[in-house]
Amino acid sequence: MPASRKSPIYYWFAGAFAAFIIFHFVGLLAPVEKSARVTLRPFLKLFSSLNGSLRQTFSPAELENNPTDKIKQLEEKIQGLIVENARLRALEQENNVLREHLSFFSNRAYRPIFANVIAFGENFVAPESDQIYFLDRGAKDGLRPGLVVLDSRGAVAGKILAVKDDIARVCFPTSPQCQFAAAGEGSTGTIGLAQGQLGLVTAVNFIPPGVALKTGDIIMTSGLEPGIPRGLVIGRINRLTSSSNDVWQGAEIDPLSDFNQLTIASVILP
Repeated sequence: MPASRKSPIYYWFAGAFAAFIIFHFVGLLAPVEKSARVTLRPFLKLFSSLNGSLRQTFSPAELENNPTDKIKQLEEKIQGLIVENARLRALEQENNVLREHLSFFSNRAYRPIFANVIAFGENFVAPESDQIYFLDRGAKDGLRPGLVVLDSRGAVAGKILAVKDDIARVCFPTSPQCQFAAAGEGSTGTIGLAQGQLGLVTAVNFIPPGVALKTGDIIMTSGLEPGIPRGLVIGRINRLTSSSNDVWQGAEIDPLSDFNQLTIASVILP
């Protein structure tokens, strides 16, 4: 079988390659090679950097051993950030409430003490149990039964019923256990007794017939009770009532303190 003949182009490429090798070793191509290295150097550096980054990012050990750990670490960091963010929001809210309290007392000659609301209700079943809450201050802080408790705007938020060393038991103004000597906006003395009714409203009873009141009037503390100054807002009249023999008149008032938002309270010390 006749041997296959090689194409002339094969001999041309073979000769060119042999000449390139000879010229390289004798140094005839040195200027050209140097110029090529200078020209291609930025591209070689970029390729080397990309190659190193890809090896670091997609190394087999990283892909095989650490993806789950990496995801777990990121999840833990996210959870930590969520908790920290919530804590900062709570601190911001607490600071805002304290600023409101301080603003109320800034131009008044009262001596307040601030306390956190730590619990609502009691651990037994009673009609008024949901009208009770507790503060984290007590007898050793100067608190005693009968002192008035205010919210951040200065509205009456209750009265202390009992104290221990580090805790105080307080009733809401809508509790039957809560009573205040009451005055009207234009009155100069006590007009009646404000007392909670069924945990819904506060009623002012035993108001003399000659006292002029109308719906929308503000009812406040009269200052008759020891340790409770005059002029603290209890609520606003929503309805006027009268006794069957018209000897006394009465009023139902809506407390102006928002009990659902009560987190920090202030107690006025005598």
